[in-house]
Amino acid sequence: MKTPRPTVPSRRWWIAAAIAATIALLGLPGEPFVHAAKAVPVCKAGKAVTLKGDIGPKQINKYVELPFKVAKGVSKLIVTYGYPEGNTVLDLGIWDADGFGYKGFRGWSGSRQGRLPDQPPVVIQANKASRNYNPAPIEPGKWHIELGVGHIDTKTSYKVTIKCGKVPLRKPPRPDPVDPNHVARPDAGWYFGDFHMHAHHSNLNAPTQAEFVTYAKDAGLDFMPITEYQINRHWNEWGTTAEENPDLIFWPGREVITYFGHVGIIGETPGMVEYRHGYKDISMAEIQERSVAKGALFQINHPTITPPPIDHLCRGCYWELDDVIDYSMVDTIEVVNGSDGAEYFTEDAIDFWEEKLLTGHFIAPTGGSDDKLGPDYGVPATAVYAEDLSRPALIEGIRAGHVWVAALGVAASPTIDFTASAGDAEVMFGDTLEADAADFTVRVTNGIGQLLRIYRDGVPFPTAAAIPITTDDFTFEFEGTAADTDNPLGSYFRIETRTPQGLTTLGMPIFLAPPG
Repeated sequence: MKTPRPTVPSRRWWIAAAIAATIALLGLPGEPFVHAAKAVPVCKAGKAVTLKGDIGPKQINKYVELPFKVAKGVSKLIVTYGYPEGNTVLDLGIWDADGFGYKGFRGWSGSRQGRLPDQPPVVIQANKASRNYNPAPIEPGKWHIELGVGHIDTKTSYKVTIKCGKVPLRKPPRPDPVDPNHVARPDAGWYFGDFHMHAHHSNLNAPTQAEFVTYAKDAGLDFMPITEYQINRHWNEWGTTAEENPDLIFWPGREVITYFGHVGIIGETPGMVEYRHGYKDISMAEIQERSVAKGALFQINHPTITPPPIDHLCRGCYWELDDVIDYSMVDTIEVVNGSDGAEYFTEDAIDFWEEKLLTGHFIAPTGGSDDKLGPDYGVPATAVYAEDLSRPALIEGIRAGHVWVAALGVAASPTIDFTASAGDAEVMFGDTLEADAADFTVRVTNGIGQLLRIYRDGVPFPTAAAIPITTDDFTFEFEGTAADTDNPLGSYFRIETRTPQGLTTLGMPIFLAPPG
């Protein structure tokens, strides 16, 4: 069901060129591996091996698996690769002597690192490693280079070079994890976070941890889910920074990149999380089940961005896994993504989220900047009502639906409040009121000149006309009656605010469930 609302469809397509210029070239895993059937070369200390081959369009969304052996005595690897300029994108991952299971994953950099002539090499040794790769001893045995075929139009060649070195042995870095139970502030209230933040491991020009904190504070954020691409290394790197900023919550997570959709796995998964949907028996269903079982939040990221026929601009960003996952285990959907270009797909993302509500799936809306550099952290932001500022309390608040999205960020968006009462009962965003009808109160601050829109079960209520917000502290009251519905969640009401340019806030609905 499409929700009637003002849209700007003509702008969604011409903005694609601008989006293409800003999207990082990501690695997007997909179908089973393609094996290069050649003799496995041996890389000895002080030597190098070269892996060459050709890739064609039939291998799109697949992996090319390139084995090589590391000899005893090697303690450092330097990896570079290349392929002709054009529309081909090959994405780099490395697996060590522990194989292709969870233990063998050393890292993944997509197409952002290692490609000659412009990118720095990927370096791995015991005590340090390049961004998005795990430092650990270089054990002898069979290793693998993984080339994900993100995009390809015509047959092309590739060349991978692994230089094996010998350096003094050093211990791996001391683990420096964040305390997952830290209480940053003891009071109940609304706390703001950005549900899609990239940091050091997602971009060669990413901010330092100190710069990250400065950007987050400037954006008015209270908690920061740090969703690096695929990797888990940052779980052991933010503890000291968290201790130095005890009033904030640092929340390691990751963005799982597949060729068929991206998800945010937020918290509680310090080990490796699979990303190779379609490889052997690995699927997003397994990724979801394992992550949620560990206590992580499961979020669908930017589900409607760059749909066909422009899906090649952000490979895998458009969501295609509806028939794979269990929506009862989806906690959030990112309805607003980014501050520069992606908002032209927000209307469709709202419809995507609302369709899930209408079919009985209790899923909270979120906003995430998807920023890799820092200045746009917190645009958009998501407000969560929690009993205190801690990871457990935030998870509880999110799963209760006590959420609204500040589409323009904390400072630039209005503040909204939405309650409903019937008899002695009063509820807020995300709550259910056992009543046929209720008295609703909307309060909007700092939204003068904008429009308030109210929806019942996805349809404008009571009419298609929007309500002008005429004061800086604006209150609007109305009576709402539950519609006839077979939705197990009940009939629901939700609010949003807008300017002529687009969405400024959006809240989780309040549900009416008639008694009996």
